[in-house]
Amino acid sequence: MKNLFFFILIVLGPLELFSQLTTSTAQGPTALVQNILLGPGVTVSNIQYNGANTAIGSFTAPNTNLGIASGIVMTTGTVLNNGNGPHGPNNQASSGFDNKTPGLSLLSNLVGGTTTYNASILEFDFVPYSDTVRFKYVFGSEEYPEFVGSTFNDVFAFFISGPGIAGQQNIAKLANGQAVTINNVNSGSNNLFYVDNGDGSTPPYDSSPQYIQYDGFTKVLEAVSKVECGETYHLIITLADAGDPMYDSGIFLEANSLSSEGDFNVSSSISYQAYGDSKTLAEGCVSGSVTFERSGNNLPALTIPITISGTATNGVDYTTIPSSISFNQNQTSVTLNFDAISDGNQEPDETILLSFVTKDACNNDVILNVDFIIKDPEPIQVTVESGGVLCPGDDLEVIASITGGVGPFSYLWNTNETTSSIFVTP
Repeated sequence: MKNLFFFILIVLGPLELFSQLTTSTAQGPTALVQNILLGPGVTVSNIQYNGANTAIGSFTAPNTNLGIASGIVMTTGTVLNNGNGPHGPNNQASSGFDNKTPGLSLLSNLVGGTTTYNASILEFDFVPYSDTVRFKYVFGSEEYPEFVGSTFNDVFAFFISGPGIAGQQNIAKLANGQAVTINNVNSGSNNLFYVDNGDGSTPPYDSSPQYIQYDGFTKVLEAVSKVECGETYHLIITLADAGDPMYDSGIFLEANSLSSEGDFNVSSSISYQAYGDSKTLAEGCVSGSVTFERSGNNLPALTIPITISGTATNGVDYTTIPSSISFNQNQTSVTLNFDAISDGNQEPDETILLSFVTKDACNNDVILNVDFIIKDPEPIQVTVESGGVLCPGDDLEVIASITGGVGPFSYLWNTNETTSSIFVTP
């Protein structure tokens, strides 16, 4: 008689741990802006924060219903996971924490003079290197849905000022020009931009950490402003409780989304991730690809030179990459493909660096780089193993084990089976 063994892998716990909001106050405001919020085309300086130290921090939220995977979170209470923060599940109808900090008159003015409390204020100067600055965010609140239309509407804004902008302008707005507020974005108004997250006792929101604590929040929105390239602007990111210091709200700012990208962008990919990353090419097995893109209207024909360097030799260690790329009129992208050539020699890792020199809107040189590594695969070795036969007539599993080489592998036995192991009856 055969002995059957069953192995059960329990995956529910780890998946739930992975699908939840986590926060940290390990980085201060300067590091949060420089290391997390900042994206391409922007430099920042004079970073300041006013508010409770535990009301600002970093967050990760993979596979949650928030819509943003990581970034900076600011609240009118706390970011700590102490039962009062934004962490899921949504098992309270009135989660909140009075951190005893003052409000902000700028925000009080937005809500008709209503007194504000517990303001968090992050501000800094920045210099854009195109004509537009942008960043992505989600605003959520425990004031949803019961205080829609009331004076107890927590308030937030993104105030920008600088050349070409009259005074301070709030750029937390919808495409139709309306300010993003609890009264303007909810289940009855602009509901295409609203996420109903239960009321604190509604399944499944009240049981799974996939859902954050706030009863409602916006979908991922983008704050956008026209700017002048190379000029200095000031940005104030702020929120506060309104009417009373209860019922928290929060702003989630997407990582690396504060950007002012120019007209050009370069990206790279490989045909197969043999070594678990997106830039290492297995010699003789994997291809590389570089895509150069440009944006705008009425685009002229254009040639951009490529500087090729690294320890690998162009045309020897990889198929020839040209010294320039050319766009036809109104063409928006050009893709270069190349292969890592197998030369039969075992060598140390070799590198490829491609540099593209373009101009930004300020007419400054902008160098866009992509790099690759060429690695020699280890020789393939195949070992065929089998266990013992316990009883006459039992099936015997024969297993092919592979070391070295570059997958994915295919198998072919003399029985015409194509799995990594087969069963035979001796």
